[in-house]
Amino acid sequence: MWLDQVEKDIPSIALSAKDANGNDLVDVMVTLDGAVVSRQLDGASIDVNGSPHTLRFEGPDGRVVEQDVLVNEGEKNRRVTAVFAFAFAFARPTQQPATPARDAPSSPPVSGSGPGPWRTAGAVGFGAGVVTVAVGAFFGFDAIAKQSQANCPGNVCADQAHLTLLRDANSAATVSTVLFVAGGLVGTAGGVVWLLAPSARRPEVRALNVVPVVAGRSGALLLSGSW
Repeated sequence: MWLDQVEKDIPSIALSAKDANGNDLVDVMVTLDGAVVSRQLDGASIDVNGSPHTLRFEGPDGRVVEQDVLVNEGEKNRRVTAVFAFAFAFARPTQQPATPARDAPSSPPVSGSGPGPWRTAGAVGFGAGVVTVAVGAFFGFDAIAKQSQANCPGNVCADQAHLTLLRDANSAATVSTVLFVAGGLVGTAGGVVWLLAPSARRPEVRALNVVPVVAGRSGALLLSGSW
């Protein structure tokens, strides 16, 4: 009989949990004064001592609700309900429809025309003409200097040395004239070719070289190329 009386005096609590909408929650772990008393609510009551207790409810999403309760001796099935502020709703992340990748704006095709071999040949010819004129200018200045040194007024020289200087001056003047004329012609022709040549790339002409050649008292232009 005394055992029955003891059992009557042992208090118990009934645990429950609800969401904000008043729906019952089951997947809730409960600790009593730091000790786990339930890993899932099933409606069964739990015997406790008649004293203050701290109950901790942990929902499946990690949210926690704590309650301090005072359980009196002999109090049976004291209902303790934890109310979570928000309903447990585990919405699956919506998968955004894949946006079709837009093709990057293609760069305009690089024209393979380039300056073209004819234009290149014209530029080379024009440059060769300029160089030839420059060489002719050098011989011209040399002719003036030698003529001044010869000091032969009316082509009458005082001695053989001055006569040699006069002949060298005349030779340099001749070479200068030839190079001036040739350089002018080549430069002009190169400029005309560069201006009139189409820009389309044509494989027929691949190279053109113009080289001024001076030998003794004569000058010439050496043209070479591959077609």
